[in-house]
Formats: sequence, structure tokens, C-alpha cells
Amino acid sequence: MNGSECAVLAIWLMKIALNIAEDNPDCTHSSMVAAIFTNLVVMRKAASKANNPGLHATLLPENQRRLQQAAFLFRSAHNWLAQESIEKGLLLWRLRPKYHKYLVEVYAVL
Repeated sequence: MNGSECAVLAIWLMKIALNIAEDNPDCTHSSMVAAIFTNLVVMRKAASKANNPGLHATLLPENQRRLQQAAFLFRSAHNWLAQESIEKGLLLWRLRPKYHKYLVEVYAVL
């Protein structure tokens, strides 16, 4: 799966997760899943060339803030879900090393 396909998949999963969370307002798990996919989409948009015209290695200040906030919210929701799964004796919500590296770079730049 390439980057464009992943972006489309993330948007699709965000819509599904938001619908499930809306239908289950008392379910924290559903809200956290929706937060993960929503913030993946926000990070992608904030870092896209289309939202940073003329800038090749720099983000506009408002996109730096969006990226930082979305990364924080993504990690917070991810940590909540990972802790929930550990408490159930499951090892779910692992991140691939390259995504962890990406988040470290986001925090380092911002």
C-alpha cells in the first residue's frame, strides 16, 4: 500500500470511527479509536505540500501547531488504547518503528 492509498484509508477509517463513537457516546474506547484516525488525518493535512505552498522543508506556523497538537492527541489516544489492551492481557496497538521515529521527529522539530 502506498502513501496515497494509506491517506485514503485513514480518511475512510476516520469516518467509520467517528460514526461509531457518535453512536456510542459513553464508550471511551470508541472515542479513542476515532481520535487516533482523526489525528492521523490532521497530521497528514498539516504536513502536506498543498497546505504549505512554496515551502519544501518548512511548515507554516499554523501547520506546525496543528501537527504538534494532532501528534499529541494521537499519542494520548494510542497510549490509552494500549493501556486498555494490556489491562485485558492483550498486546494490541503496537506501532511500527518507523512511525515511532516519525513522532519523535515531529516533537524534535516543533
